[in-house]
Amino acid sequence: MRKAFVTVIVLIVAVALAQEGAKLERTVTGRVLKSNSDPAITLKIGETFQYVGGQTIDIFHVAGAEQHFFVDAGPDKAIRRFYWIQFEHYYPSNSHTYDYSGIKQKALKFGPIDFLADTKIDSEYFTGGNQPGSDSEAAQKFLEGKGYKVAGKFVRTRMFYLTDSSKRKELMVIYGEAMEPNASEEQAKSNAPRHAQEFLRVE
Repeated sequence: MRKAFVTVIVLIVAVALAQEGAKLERTVTGRVLKSNSDPAITLKIGETFQYVGGQTIDIFHVAGAEQHFFVDAGPDKAIRRFYWIQFEHYYPSNSHTYDYSGIKQKALKFGPIDFLADTKIDSEYFTGGNQPGSDSEAAQKFLEGKGYKVAGKFVRTRMFYLTDSSKRKELMVIYGEAMEPNASEEQAKSNAPRHAQEFLRVE
């Protein structure tokens, strides 16, 4: 029993290490991201955004993900708007599935994709105590490593799409905007989903 347990742990760690150093499967040309699988789509980002790169990560040793970031920033590299695009899957070593039934979501359509989306405002969206090993921590470190200023209050619309019936693979797209000091929170939450659709085309 002990030997089997050790073997499982070794396999999990090996998968995690391989995921973190894995080559990006999706390609980006300019502001166009092309995915050949899970799902096979093309995402075209608005011209005010700049692609700042992507990475593969391990999430809590149970899932792997590929992250891509498009940013609209000021001259001081403070982020004004962003798209965080994430292709995620659970490892074969577990039987987890994605379940967002506990989150109040609304349908949001992008071309052939029907996302489920939720919108909220966070006073410290990127910097508010991210869990070690989380995809949020990985995103913060990546953007800061590129010199971007991520502190501050953001409104974000987060969108999920399960790529097949197994519910073990997903596409997540997060659109966010920095909040102005005196901006109406209700208006910002109302505008964010519309802006997310305005600056992103999915084919």
